[in-house]
Amino acid sequence: MIDEPEIRGGKGTGPTPLGYFFTGAASCLMMQYANVLKEKPRPVESVKMLARAHNDREARVFTDMIYQVDLTGSLSEADAETLTKAASERCFGENTQVATESERKEGSCRLRAIAKSAVHRMKMKELR
Repeated sequence: MIDEPEIRGGKGTGPTPLGYFFTGAASCLMMQYANVLKEKPRPVESVKMLARAHNDREARVFTDMIYQVDLTGSLSEADAETLTKAASERCFGENTQVATESERKEGSCRLRAIAKSAVHRMKMKELR
């Protein structure tokens, strides 16, 4: 089921298309953590994520997507950084380029992605 809130013409009875889009991107990133750990085992007991997104309804764009990843286990900070970078590099969602209006006209796209330790924050505001 897919729906929209009543204020946008839906019945508010199911997840929104943007909800599915965002959770799909978060799931992609989580799978990459699992894939990296499968190929290069590290002392990680669990991987949990808190995912948040903000959007600009007038401009019809996400302004940011924040993936806060919590790794538990006896992992050093350096190993957490390496794992985060490897997962990020493999993630189709994070590697997808988002274009601003002017960049679409020029035929070029850019995405700013900032990864710090095990926290991902993708900024998608217009780049000037």
